[in-house]
Amino acid sequence: MASTLENALRLVKPGEMVVSLTDILDKLGSKLTADEKQQLLIAMLSPRREKVQPGELISSDLLNQTLIDVADLQIRVATLENSVISNKETKITDLLPTANRHIGDTLHIIGEGFNAPTGTTVTIDNIGVQTAPGGNLDREIVVTIPNLQGVPEAGRNVTLIVTNANGTAKRDFVVIPAVVTVPEGQIFVVMSEPPADTRLLAGQSYTFTYTVQAIANLDETYLLTASIDTGWTTQIVNAADSPITGEVQIPAAPPPAGATQTVRVRVSIPLGVPDETTGLLRLTVTSRRNPAELSGHSGGETITVNHAPPTPMDVTITLGEVTRTVATQPVPSTTGNVVRIGATTANYRITFSAQIRADTVYTVALVAPADTLWFVSLSGSATPMLQKTIGPVAAATNQPIYVFVHAGEDAPDAEITFSLTSTTDASKFGRIIQTIGLLL
Repeated sequence: MASTLENALRLVKPGEMVVSLTDILDKLGSKLTADEKQQLLIAMLSPRREKVQPGELISSDLLNQTLIDVADLQIRVATLENSVISNKETKITDLLPTANRHIGDTLHIIGEGFNAPTGTTVTIDNIGVQTAPGGNLDREIVVTIPNLQGVPEAGRNVTLIVTNANGTAKRDFVVIPAVVTVPEGQIFVVMSEPPADTRLLAGQSYTFTYTVQAIANLDETYLLTASIDTGWTTQIVNAADSPITGEVQIPAAPPPAGATQTVRVRVSIPLGVPDETTGLLRLTVTSRRNPAELSGHSGGETITVNHAPPTPMDVTITLGEVTRTVATQPVPSTTGNVVRIGATTANYRITFSAQIRADTVYTVALVAPADTLWFVSLSGSATPMLQKTIGPVAAATNQPIYVFVHAGEDAPDAEITFSLTSTTDASKFGRIIQTIGLLL
C-alpha cells in the first residue's frame, strides 16, 4: 500500500495522461478495501510535503501530518524495543521512588538486560515478589515491596536481587514500615454513672453516663449507637441533655491507659409501662474507618421500671475475636453485636477481654442458654465448665478469657451472660450479655 501511495503522490510531468480520481477508484474495484480507498483518497487530496521552502506558510495539514508521523514512529520504536529479547548484562541503575520506600509501596526497578529469554525473577530480602513489565520490557520492572517482618520505625536495609539468563544484579535499599491508614486496637465501653434517681419510673427520661476507652494506633472518629431491646427511645445527648450527633473523636493512645471520652445516653420510658418491666440498654461504639475490627459495646445495663438504676461496673469486658477450632468449620461472623457460627459438633472459641485489677481474685461465671441445642463452656473439653477463678496477676491488664460454644441444626438465637466478680468485694464486678446464633 505504501508504494501505491508514493507513486500516486509524485508530480505529474508534461504530456502525461491525467485520469479522474473516480476512474482510479473504479479501476481498483475490489483490489483495495474501503478503508484503503479512503486512505488513498485523503493522501491524494492532501499531498505529503517532503520539503518546506524558505518563506512558505506552514499549513495545518502539514503540522497534522507531522504529528501523525511522530506518533507512528513512537509506536514503531516501542514495538521494536519490547519485542527484542535482550542479551545485555543485567544491571540495576536506579530505584523509584528514590526515598521513603514503605512496605506495600510500588517499586520501579530501572536498569537493562531485564527482557531475558527465560524470564526474570526478583527477590526482596529473600522473598520472591511478583513482577510486572514497565514501559520498556528491557529497562524497567515494577514490583510491590512485600510485608517484611521486623522492620523498625527507622527502617531496615534490605537487598533487592534481579536474576535472569543475562546475569544477576543486586541493590541495597532501606525499607520503612507501611503507612498506617486504618486504626487498630481495642474499644472498652462501661456505664460509669447511673441516674441519681432512686427509682426509674414510667413516663420519665433518665441519663446514663458511659466511659469509652480507646486503645488505638490512630486518631479516630467513632460512631455511637444507643439501643434498648424494649424499643424505648434512646438518644445521645450533651451535658444539657439536648440531642447531639452520635459520634465522638478519640485521639490515638497506647496501652494500657489508652484515651477516654464521656458519652451520655438518655432513655425515655413511655408512660403506662407496667412496673417490673425490664429493658437491656447497650451503647455500641464503632470505628468509622475500621468498623469490622474496631468496635465495642457495653455489657448491657438492665433497666427495671420502678426499681433503682443499675450499678456501675468496676470491670470492663469487651468482645474480641471469634475463631474456629477446626479448619473445615464455616467461618464465623460478628454482625450487629451478634456472634454467628456454623452448626457443627466442634467448638468455636469466643475471646472476651476483661480489664482486671492486679491484686484481685475473680470468679468467672457463665450462664448458658436454656435451649439444649447450644453448648457453652469456659473449657474446650466435652464436659461444660460454667465457673472458674482467675487472678491475682502481676499487673493490671486486659485479660483474655475464652468461651467455647457449638450448636446443633436449627438452634435459635440465644444469649449467654459472662461475668467476673471479685471474691472479696461484690461491688467490683463486670458483666456482658452476648447474643449468639447460627450463620444465616
